[in-house]
Amino acid sequence: DTPNSTIPEYNVVRDLLIQSGKDDSIKLRTYSKYVLELAYQVRSALLLIPFEEVGFFQDGYSSSNVFFRYYLFLRENDLLDPDVESFENFMEGFDVFYDDLFEYKPLDRIAEVFEAHLVDVGVEVEFFDDYETSDLFNEFESISSGKRGAKPISNDVQMIAFLSDKRSHELEPYFVTYDSVFVRMRDYAFNAIRRPQFWHLYFPSRFVAHLNMLNFRIDAKSFTDDFISILSKTSFIDETSTLADVMSDFMDIRSDSKRVLIKRLREFNTKYLTVMSSADTEQEQRSDFNPVAELLKNISYHYRDKKVKYNLLEIKRLILNPDKISEISDIFDRALDFYSQEKIFYKKIYLELEKLL
Repeated sequence: DTPNSTIPEYNVVRDLLIQSGKDDSIKLRTYSKYVLELAYQVRSALLLIPFEEVGFFQDGYSSSNVFFRYYLFLRENDLLDPDVESFENFMEGFDVFYDDLFEYKPLDRIAEVFEAHLVDVGVEVEFFDDYETSDLFNEFESISSGKRGAKPISNDVQMIAFLSDKRSHELEPYFVTYDSVFVRMRDYAFNAIRRPQFWHLYFPSRFVAHLNMLNFRIDAKSFTDDFISILSKTSFIDETSTLADVMSDFMDIRSDSKRVLIKRLREFNTKYLTVMSSADTEQEQRSDFNPVAELLKNISYHYRDKKVKYNLLEIKRLILNPDKISEISDIFDRALDFYSQEKIFYKKIYLELEKLL
């Protein structure tokens, strides 16, 4: 709970939890695989801890991670508890720790912790067997225009199938989400599924306002939060991967050199971002372009391919090997310099990395 929060989304969720706690007829539930998605967001947050420790987030660098953004909001508005001196302290308040990242099946452990947190605030976690959802999946993938990965889509269409299954519900369920794709998918499901269960669909803010109306409680603040939260939706959930978010995906193994590498890559990004911004080219300038992020994305995509000789984990271990940090830095420097000059990706980087293995 955040006192005097100016973020309408948090106010809306808080109000929903308060109302459900007062009304026994309201049961809040979420899907177990959504808890795993939450765990992944927590994992991404924990990976940002060494970034803050080395001062990475100075000079305008940030992250799209919702936990980190909330931490910044609290810090900038003097709302952090007095004993919270860092982002690491903040995450420890959720009973998750940096060293959890390196335990066996860290996502399962984090999910278990947050499942307990959800139960504590009155949200039950729903487990159900998988449905056959190939048609729903294809439609969802088409509507989302390739902007989502297969796993999140799979989780969403399982939820749609569950909501549409009459055997699973005594009453008409209400699905509360900020995801507008569900509007079109709900219509599709009602036509594609034989004798589907009818289910309602609401934005969280609209649902709280709906409950207020049902209870004959006209709350001006809830309607204000409803309006503002919808207007600010695009800024609240930013799907853009920042430099820190991309880099952190390479930092999920133990290494004493990761803080050195974080500083080095930030220096490279500043160096080549400046070079590219000042270059006189016909290409349109992109203020959101991070050369190091693009380099790491290309490396990640390449080594996720099962046809290549080495896998991504082997490359991560190489990049974070303290005995190879100087050579890795030289390779990255050459690749970034090549890109700044030629405006195409340096394909030889894979061969140069593999020579060090």
